[in-house]
Amino acid sequence: MTKRVRLLYVVARDRPDLKERLTAAFLDTDNVEVIVDRRTTRTSDRGPTTVEHERRVLDRDGDLAALGWILIPRPPAD
Repeated sequence: MTKRVRLLYVVARDRPDLKERLTAAFLDTDNVEVIVDRRTTRTSDRGPTTVEHERRVLDRDGDLAALGWILIPRPPAD
């Protein structure tokens, strides 16, 4: 049996409509999860800044702003 890649859709906080549509579209798909972006901002002396992720390869913030969602492939579950 071939294991399928799991897919994680992360939806921008300001797009609850999009989360509802994606959740409905993948309701019967067991390898897709749809969540709202949980990352927070932190305040520094210079004002709010986004939390930095050193391992980030793609411009996830830019994609979230432009598309309202990002897709993250995850390894198959054991």
